[in-house]
Amino acid sequence: MCRAPLPVALAVVSLVLVGQGGAARASPVIGIGAQNVSLFASPWFTGLHVGAVRLDLPWNAAESPGPWRAWLTDAHADGLEVLVALDHDWTSHCPARSCALVPLERYRSALAALLERYPFINAIEPWNEPNDSTEPTAGHPEAAAAYYDAARDVCPSCELIAGDFLDGPSLAPYLSAYVGALLDTPEVWGLHDYYDANYFESAGVATMLAGTTGDLWLTETGGLVQNGDLPHDEQRAAQADQWILGLAAAHQRVARVYFYGWLASTEPGSFDSGLLEPDGSPRPAYWTIRAHTDPAEGMPAPGASAARARLSRAAATLHRTRRIQLSIACVGAAGSTGCVGHLRITVHGHPVTAGFNLAPGRVRALHARLPHAWFQTVWSERHPHVGVSICTTSACGRTARLRVVRER
Repeated sequence: MCRAPLPVALAVVSLVLVGQGGAARASPVIGIGAQNVSLFASPWFTGLHVGAVRLDLPWNAAESPGPWRAWLTDAHADGLEVLVALDHDWTSHCPARSCALVPLERYRSALAALLERYPFINAIEPWNEPNDSTEPTAGHPEAAAAYYDAARDVCPSCELIAGDFLDGPSLAPYLSAYVGALLDTPEVWGLHDYYDANYFESAGVATMLAGTTGDLWLTETGGLVQNGDLPHDEQRAAQADQWILGLAAAHQRVARVYFYGWLASTEPGSFDSGLLEPDGSPRPAYWTIRAHTDPAEGMPAPGASAARARLSRAAATLHRTRRIQLSIACVGAAGSTGCVGHLRITVHGHPVTAGFNLAPGRVRALHARLPHAWFQTVWSERHPHVGVSICTTSACGRTARLRVVRER
């Protein structure tokens, strides 16, 4: 996920507490997002006692057969509330040249046809992750806003979820342009906050809350067991889900959370946020969610009662003042033990440490001032990195190679 020994006396370390403020909401609605039609036949899904599900499907799904037909039919038969996210045509190859914006009139007619075929659909995300590079709307926030306005024209009574953005560097500028292009004032906004979840941060949620009004739905989120950057770690994924539940409860406007991924991927290194193993057995993340949705029957993931310290940013920041800054989060349920230890930061073989003592659910930024020579070496590199490991009183964990961002 991450991107001669230095005397301790040369390192000046300071701690800055970053709050996670906000009024508390008793219990946001929990849903499951999945492409697997097997979801509805699974006793593990029944055991979650959730009534809301989400499906991503192509914008022209009504015009051609696909696996979504059985999925939608089964969800409706089970009395579930269905949220659909419209996406690019699955025959296109975004972001290749065949990835083109859909003409508004084609979009309107396709959405009308979808609602005619499945009249029980009344919650719609007009475009899925429009700010992501794999979407035709990536460089066109005005086009994504136009799809929202077109969907409102087609279905005035529908619950429309504006935005549905992916968190990350493009979120803030894209959100600003999108809001400026809208003709309507949305009552509900959507966010896919994988960055928040898996780096134990809150920047994505904070950006959305600051730039919008109305409710915020986390329409797709979840702990990643693995992806191209993250090694396989089921406990980390369970902790990420616990972090999101806490983040949602801390903000009054976060009204819904849809955890994405049901069955695990079988491809090594691929995106995997599945709650079940490929054979259908539950992972620790499943129990984390079930303990929230059904406390009487749920049980926490193994080790979930003990909070753990995690790096909460994908990179370290190096300032001209020679300060290198990292952030750490204490991930655990309320009432669990806190996180005590230190970060070991290695700059070309030279270590410096920064201690921490955090309560569960807290984030802290740690700053260490580097000697001039070490600072110059890192600052002048083309792709600077440092090594970081999280240490307890007994041992240090695996060293992560963290990218360094220069703040000029």
